[in-house]
Amino acid sequence: MLKSYPSFLILLLTISSLVFSQNNHITIGQNYYQNGEYQKAINTFEENLAKEGFNYESLWRLSQAQCEFGNSLNDEDKKEELYKSALENAKKATELNKQGDMGFAYFAISSGRMAIFKGGKEKLQLSKDVKSYAEKAIQLNSKNDLAYHTLARWNREVTNLSWMKRMAIKVIYDGLPEASFEKAVELFQRAISIDPDYNNHHLELAETYKLMGQKDLAKKELEIASSLEPKSAKEKVYKQIATEKLAKF
Repeated sequence: MLKSYPSFLILLLTISSLVFSQNNHITIGQNYYQNGEYQKAINTFEENLAKEGFNYESLWRLSQAQCEFGNSLNDEDKKEELYKSALENAKKATELNKQGDMGFAYFAISSGRMAIFKGGKEKLQLSKDVKSYAEKAIQLNSKNDLAYHTLARWNREVTNLSWMKRMAIKVIYDGLPEASFEKAVELFQRAISIDPDYNNHHLELAETYKLMGQKDLAKKELEIASSLEPKSAKEKVYKQIATEKLAKF
């Protein structure tokens, strides 16, 4: 029995080393992401997946980095390529862990990004996917502010479609689920209650109030968004946008 200890210890050390390696790659990749170095973040997560095999957190964080990198580019072809890959990686994450809320959150987000480049029935299906996957993420974790934010934007954008587009969708494709500005406000407020320091929640709520004609409430949210201390590169961008919009009031 004693002779089996060295083999057991070697196995234990090997497993511990693999876990440490994965966690280290994730930490490094997330640091790149926070600093706005999205290509480096993508490379790090891809290297980890190639080396260690499928890993749930690496997959959804890779999707996250690809979505954000695509959003920062002007090259439409590159954007579409990144969003397509982000969608595939988010899908893999949900298949690997059906109880993981962040996989479904980024499945929703990447579906919305891909919908920009699609038309007709495919665009409509992707829009429906945004709603269903965001709701699934919330079902799995009622504290997922990103999922509430995504569902709020879905409500706002569907409500903001022209009457003609809504009728065409209803006649040709059997319509979209119900949506409203009021529901969008409720969902943004829920996201804010979970993470009040994330300035983009306030920025997007301000945009919703503006579309509703509630300028005083929109201004209040812009004031909050522009006053919050950014915690990442993308939050610096949101702060600048909020400051510029506030200056126009």
